[in-house]
This record gives sequence, C-alpha cells and structure tokens, in this order.
Amino acid sequence: MIGLENKGLKNRNYSAIVNKMELINYLPPIKRARGYRLYDYKQRVYLDLYQNGGRAILGHRAFRLTTVIKDVISRGTIFDLPSIYTKRLEQALRCRFPEFPYVYLAGSPEGALRTAALYLGREISSRDICDPFSRTKRRGAILRSYPFVKDAQAEEGVSVLMPVIPFAMGGSPAALCFRHEPPERFPLSEVISPVILAGALRALHDLKNYYQQADWLKEELLKGKRGWLQQGIYITANFKEELYAGVFKNFLAGGVLLNPGYPGPSILPAEASPGELKRMVDLFGKYPG
Repeated sequence: MIGLENKGLKNRNYSAIVNKMELINYLPPIKRARGYRLYDYKQRVYLDLYQNGGRAILGHRAFRLTTVIKDVISRGTIFDLPSIYTKRLEQALRCRFPEFPYVYLAGSPEGALRTAALYLGREISSRDICDPFSRTKRRGAILRSYPFVKDAQAEEGVSVLMPVIPFAMGGSPAALCFRHEPPERFPLSEVISPVILAGALRALHDLKNYYQQADWLKEELLKGKRGWLQQGIYITANFKEELYAGVFKNFLAGGVLLNPGYPGPSILPAEASPGELKRMVDLFGKYPG
C-alpha cells in the first residue's frame, strides 16, 4: 500500500508539533467554556483566538450543536457504528465544495493522509500540503481549506481539499474532498461514531446559516500593528518563529489565547465585549514589540 513519507513528514513538522504541544500547556486547566471564552479554576477568563485551529469557530457550547449531540447519545449509539450520518456529511461537503465532489471521511488526520497518498498514487510529504497561512508560499496537490477563506488561484492544480470542519469535539472526522473520481476499489469512508458525524454535520449547517461576524470584524483591526498579518478574521504572525513562544505567553498573561502553533492562524472571535476588544487590540499593538 502507498503510504506516507513518514521520515520526511517527521523531519519537517516535528519541531512545529512539539512547539504547539508545549505552548498549549501554559494554559491552565479549563473548568468550563462558553462562546469564545475559557474559564480556569481560578475564575480567570481567556478570550479564545485559537478556536482549535478553526474547529471551534462557532464558539463553545453552541446551543443547537449540543442538542444534536445529546439526542444521538440518548439513543445509545455512541461508539463507531455504521449510520445515516456518513452519507449525509459526505453530501454536505459535496454541496460546500462542488468542484471537489468525491468525499472520504477518516477518523484521524493520519488516516486521511494515508488515503490521500492512495488517491494520488504515490508517497506524499509535507511539501504536498499547502496551507494558505503558511509563511512559505508554495503549491502542492493537497490544500487545507479554512472557513471563509476562498482562494481560487490556490486551488489551481490542487487535487485534494482537506477542509477544516467547524466541530471541536475530540475525534472529529478528517475529511478529504477529491477533484476527480477515485480509482476502482477505492476504500469507502471509515466507520465513525454517529455522535461525531451528527455533530460535524450540524456544525457545517450552523456555519452556513447562523454564523455572523461582529460589525467590528469588518474593520482592519490590526492596521499599523507591526508583526501581524490580517486576512479577514484570521491573524498570522509576521515575525521570527523564535519570538513566538514569548508572545504567546504575554498574550496569555493578558487573557487572550493565541494559536499555539507558529505562525497561526489565530481567529478573531465572532463576539467580544468592548473591553475584551480593546485589550486584544492593545496586545497586538504591544507584542512582538
């Protein structure tokens, strides 16, 4: 079977993965979360700009999403079982990305990449995966797709989309959307818990129908703020990687959680109080300094 070029992926991504794991541990244990705020056991509040890399872009404890998950759990279908939600989620992704109509659902990013290698018919490495927020502008066969980021030029020559599904529950599915029909005997989507699939399906629906950006998000909040790049609701670091850990800790001390992975993206929340907004903008103006 065609697999990942594990050595290449490890060498290129290992330091970034370790960095993200280390920085997120500076966040104290979280007691509860609501909207775009995290609360620790000392009742300190953090404005969440990490949003799990986009998977929590709808906020925490979204009402409709919680209701759907509770409904599926109440039926007892919690563990991995075939369900109607596989086809429904595949169809929702086809509608969202009509130019990439062939969909595969994996239980993990690693499983998705193995299947992408099978689809491409060759080993793949990190060079094949394009991220619109990467500091290195390059093209590859696989494009990571974020909510509200549309780059037709970036999609030219791309065979596979890896969309960020706005569902932050652990074990969230990793989706692949193929431009061309896979070869014969290509594997079907993995069997994934109906709880996960139903939640992801509802999240896509809510993203399309209910997500509303705050009025202040229409402004270029970081204009003139050195060291940061703003693309819509997304913020990326435009300074040296070795400075990022210190900036991350300073933001955290100020009550704002950045993406723990350099260069991001961090995501502006769809809701914040005037005081939170001022504190956030002040931090972007003060750091990296």
